[in-house]
Amino acid sequence: GILIATTNLIESIDQAFDRRFLYKLKFDLPDRETRAKIWRHYLPDMSIGLVKKASLHELSGGEIENVARRLTMERMFEQSEFSEIRLKALIGEENGFRCQGRRVGFTG
Repeated sequence: GILIATTNLIESIDQAFDRRFLYKLKFDLPDRETRAKIWRHYLPDMSIGLVKKASLHELSGGEIENVARRLTMERMFEQSEFSEIRLKALIGEENGFRCQGRRVGFTG
């Protein structure tokens, strides 16, 4: 069979498990221009100025999606516009998760 697995914590995979994967691909973080496109995709009504500011932060596409979803939910519940302060806070939280070595799944 075919298995596709992803991780951003490759250092936590032991050698015995690692050798069972025939092909391994590494994806780097998107560049600034690509991040801007991702922001526009998930938040098409965000101002160009905020898109430019948000794209300065080195986030993965998944991290951008997480921030965008949280912003969208907050805007729905609070009936509010985009807040640059809240955007920065959510980006900071998402960056913090990566820096803390957040683990998802089994621990041991």
